[in-house]
Amino acid sequence: MGTVREKTVILENGQVISYILDCKSRKNMYICIREGRVVLKIPPEFSVAQGEEFLRQKTDWIIKNLDCSRRVKRGFTSYKDGDGIYLAGTLYRISLIYSERYFKPCFEDGALKISVNKNYTEGYVIAQAESAVQEKAVKIITDRVNFLTSLTGFFPESVTVKQLKSSWGRCSSERRISINLDVVYFDMECIDYVIIHELCHLVYMDHSGDFWRLVEKYCPEWKRIRRSMRE
Repeated sequence: MGTVREKTVILENGQVISYILDCKSRKNMYICIREGRVVLKIPPEFSVAQGEEFLRQKTDWIIKNLDCSRRVKRGFTSYKDGDGIYLAGTLYRISLIYSERYFKPCFEDGALKISVNKNYTEGYVIAQAESAVQEKAVKIITDRVNFLTSLTGFFPESVTVKQLKSSWGRCSSERRISINLDVVYFDMECIDYVIIHELCHLVYMDHSGDFWRLVEKYCPEWKRIRRSMRE
């Protein structure tokens, strides 16, 4: 039987974090993010000191992926002036701009600019923000699809960006790809992995060894990325 317990460690940047130590029979030591918390999984033959040294070596990855995990769950927590949202790893903050003339919400200089007048309501801001975020998300994902289709040489019949209930992406036997709009809340490497995954299904409509080797050709870190998205 393995052991699971909570501990703390000082990372290379001096930040103190808590983590879950999961010591069970396994071949390798690795880190994942689960519900916004760091989990260190080690085989029984490794010491806690070795595990914590591994954590320190992965400081940049931990900070980046902890932040990414929180972004995906959070989105906008509220829609007040100064509230922020991450899209493809970039932070944008709501900037309410008082104006007598309406202008379409836009992303500029790290801000989501929304025009308001003295009679504005929270419902108005929410509608404006959500519309702008959806439009921005579609553009980000579509731009990456265009780049990655050119890179791989795999061209689908069509690509749709929309809300999906149970997957990050889909590829049909008719060579039609759908990408989940919510993938935009992850960093760009995660977005690229989802797109590459679906593009590779144009060649292999299964999850065979050949399929994963093709994914790895264009996304060498796919295992780490997929694990971070699942935890």
